[in-house]
Amino acid sequence: MVIENVPGLVTLAGGAYLRAILQGLQDEGYEAACAELLAAQYGVPQMRWRLIIVAWRRDLGIPTGYGFPRPSHGREAIGDLLPNCTITAQQMQGFITTGDAISDLPAVCAGEEVTEYVGPPASAYQAGMRDGCEMSCTTITLPGCPQPIWPVLPFSALARTGAICRGISCPEACSVPCARITPAGTGA
Repeated sequence: MVIENVPGLVTLAGGAYLRAILQGLQDEGYEAACAELLAAQYGVPQMRWRLIIVAWRRDLGIPTGYGFPRPSHGREAIGDLLPNCTITAQQMQGFITTGDAISDLPAVCAGEEVTEYVGPPASAYQAGMRDGCEMSCTTITLPGCPQPIWPVLPFSALARTGAICRGISCPEACSVPCARITPAGTGA
């Protein structure tokens, strides 16, 4: 079992919530370990720390700490980089940058739709995100707002990054502003 959360869970209420989660897993017959991992070390183009808890059934005899993958990007191992500490340019070598991820997206103005990339993929990351996808556009608006808040986003990018690609409607009882994601050309 893998659980992902914010690193602040480690210190929230003096660590009481994390201890409760780990104790609850143990009470249910699981062994568990946790680590703060940097998303950039796993090919995600952002410097974002996540708390990862890996748990397994005690009867499987798996050694403690098993289940944390070695970083696939950069030079450092798990634990070599620390949250809330400066990461040097040298330590970031091999990370995917924002430019690697989105420099192939066209510039657009509010309300404008563009359906072509600015050129061929400029990085292996862009090529992987485009693989088997045609560029189409998505408009994101807030209910009751006549102008899109994010005029054009490649629909394929949403699918590849795990974001929700279907139209999202705000429930009538919703008291929090919701975004509506609408594939271009659907009129939804």
